[in-house]
Amino acid sequence: MIVYRCLTSAEILGMINNKKIDYPVRRGENTFNYEKDCNYKHFFVFAQHTKNYSSNLVIGEYIIPNNIIDQYGFGFYGGVKTSRNDKLFGYYTPLPEIVVKEENLKKDYLHIVSSYIDGWMEQKILYDGSNNTYNEPTEKYFRGIPDWIGYTDYSYSDIYYEMVYQLAKKNNMNLYKVVKLLENVDLHTEIKNYYEENKKFFYKQTENYVKKHK
Repeated sequence: MIVYRCLTSAEILGMINNKKIDYPVRRGENTFNYEKDCNYKHFFVFAQHTKNYSSNLVIGEYIIPNNIIDQYGFGFYGGVKTSRNDKLFGYYTPLPEIVVKEENLKKDYLHIVSSYIDGWMEQKILYDGSNNTYNEPTEKYFRGIPDWIGYTDYSYSDIYYEMVYQLAKKNNMNLYKVVKLLENVDLHTEIKNYYEENKKFFYKQTENYVKKHK
C-alpha cells in the first residue's frame, strides 16, 4: 500500500545510520488500539493530509506490504481544508491512516523523500514508473469540468473531504458518527462512487471556483 509519513531529520538520520532514534511521539486523538509497550508508526493514506500534521517536516512516500499493516483507522486533525472547501476547518476532522508496529517496519519500504507534495504523489504515481511492479494502483485525478485539464481537477483527498463534509452535515456535524460510517468501507471505492454520483455538484463547484480565480 502506498502511504505517506512526515519525517523528522532525526528519523531520517537514524535510517541512514541504522540506528533507532528515540524522540517524543505526537500521538493525537485517533481510533487505534495500542498494545502496551509496543511502538507504532503512523502513515497517512493520502499525501495531501501530511500537511495537516506539520508543514516543517519532509514527506516520506512508503510502499508498505499489506501483511504488516497492523490497523486501519482515522486520526483527528484541526484546520483541515481543500482549495474549494473549508467548512470543516474548525472541526477535528478524521483523516484515514494506517499503523505499523515499529519492529515490522524496514527502511527499504521508504520509496522517496520529498520536501513538497506534487501531482504524482497526490495520484500515487511512483516516480520510477513501478506501480505495476509493486501491484500498486494509481489514484488519478477526477475531472472538475469535463473539458478542462489542470487546476480544476480533484484528487481522491479532495473528494474524500466533500464526502466527509456531507456526512457530517447529515449527522449534526458529529465527526465521530462519520468515522463509524466510514471505518468498515473500502474508501477507494467509496470515493470513486461518490464522485460518479455527484458529478453535477462537482462541475458546478468547479465553475464557481474558476470564476473566483480568474
